Amino acid sequence: MFVLIAALSAAAVLPEAHADHAVAFVSKAQGSSVPGCEERNECFIPSVVTVAVGGEVRWVNDDSAGGTVTSGSPDTGGPDGVFDSGLMMPGTRFVVTFDEPGEYSYYSIVHPWARGVVVVTDDHGHLFVTTDKGRYSDGELIMVTGQVGQIIRGYPIDMEVLAPNGNRVGVDQIQVAGDGTFSTEIAAGGNNLWKAAGEYTVRVGYGEGVDRTTATATFWFGDGWYPPPEVFMEPEGSVIGGYAFGGMFGSVGSGPGQFMVPHAIAFGPGGIIAVADILNNRIQVFRANGTFAFEFGLEGEPGYVSYIAFGPGGIIAMSDIKNHRIQLFRPIYTVPAR
Repeated sequence: MFVLIAALSAAAVLPEAHADHAVAFVSKAQGSSVPGCEERNECFIPSVVTVAVGGEVRWVNDDSAGGTVTSGSPDTGGPDGVFDSGLMMPGTRFVVTFDEPGEYSYYSIVHPWARGVVVVTDDHGHLFVTTDKGRYSDGELIMVTGQVGQIIRGYPIDMEVLAPNGNRVGVDQIQVAGDGTFSTEIAAGGNNLWKAAGEYTVRVGYGEGVDRTTATATFWFGDGWYPPPEVFMEPEGSVIGGYAFGGMFGSVGSGPGQFMVPHAIAFGPGGIIAVADILNNRIQVFRANGTFAFEFGLEGEPGYVSYIAFGPGGIIAMSDIKNHRIQLFRPIYTVPAR
């Protein structure tokens, strides 16, 4: 059973006027000013929130660049005039109270790939759950949050986490706060049942009998491609007639396998992949399956790699357009222990 690490009681800090309504918190995520977060629905976290009529949504800009929270969609004519934060500088907040049920799409005018949805419901029996990110590596903390529409005294939230094969990898019970919210943290890969990379499911239930409601949220766990690419053989005599999405890897940050503006990429011997991680001033190398292998930095002043190529014997050549130079790196071979 998971150990309950943290439970947030919003009723202790929110104004009394909102005690019977939902209050949802949304982050404009770090790195959302760069395209790519939309592929994981991680530009606004969570990308979809649900509140009751009369509830609030509170946004905070956790990115390093200014952006907006503007109702509407760039696909349907832009702003619709329901709400608009104006330019939010890093660290600033924006709050909207929703008095009418419906679905409210919004986006950042400055970064139009960053989008989210607010669902406002007058159904007091609803239950929802979400996670703070869409993907986690081994050892990361998963923040699970949610809300019930109508509190049933004496009943906790029953939670289970299911692996891609449907096996249960963890269970927990979470107390519901006075405003109907609940929250807990679990460790990704917290036990040896978390073996396979893939899509995991958080399933929660509340109440019993005809009054019992359930909800689910999903996330990806594990390194490598997201999702893993299909392996196929080209049929004899066939020609390529198009392409389908095969997978992706990486996230925003400075850790192994994370990027701050990945710019140049090249495939090397054995299918390895070299990626220039510009703002982290390094080259990261990945195995053919997308898992992180190792990294190395550029020599001298921080540069800006615009092109990478592999040469004979595994040599890597890269052009540094900031410092007007070409850098060459030779492979360092290791012999496995016998």
